[in-house]
Amino acid sequence: MSGKPLRVKDSQILYLLQTTYGANNSALTFLTPNPTSLNLTRPLVLITGPNMGGKSTYLRTACVSVILAQLGAYVPASKAVLSPVDRIFTRVGASDRILAGQSTFFVELAETSTILRHATKDSLVILDELGRGTSTFDGNAIAYAVTKHLTAAISCRALFATHYHTLCDDFAEDPKVALGHMVGSH
Repeated sequence: MSGKPLRVKDSQILYLLQTTYGANNSALTFLTPNPTSLNLTRPLVLITGPNMGGKSTYLRTACVSVILAQLGAYVPASKAVLSPVDRIFTRVGASDRILAGQSTFFVELAETSTILRHATKDSLVILDELGRGTSTFDGNAIAYAVTKHLTAAISCRALFATHYHTLCDDFAEDPKVALGHMVGSH
């Protein structure tokens, strides 16, 4: 943070300016610094973009920055203003538990169910490609319902990367949702 102290606010806010994942690693000079802004009025950002466009890295950067800030460690950002989070929930990657009889889709829904049941207004939720374990129609419906619940019922800070571009159309006029698009720099 260039020697500047972290500012902590009482309201729900997450504002990171020019964050870079692994900023002190000279081998990662190809990463583009990105801002993150979540607050009470716009707590959720829907992020679209091509494969390898940086969506997952963006989510992880924001998540790691919050953890570092709450630990009192250096945050790789030119500015960081946030209110503490009570829990961080993530739904990223694809995995199954075949020996337990649980498919990738089952695991995805079980993890999402945990988020929806336990997240509070003070939580940070990171969702990466929710709904990919099923058909496009069903996946889009799940992603829509989860987005709606996060904004209407929980109002927590959330970053949601998706390939369902229709979600952006569905939430374009929702005042609680900001739309973002990642573009690869290569």
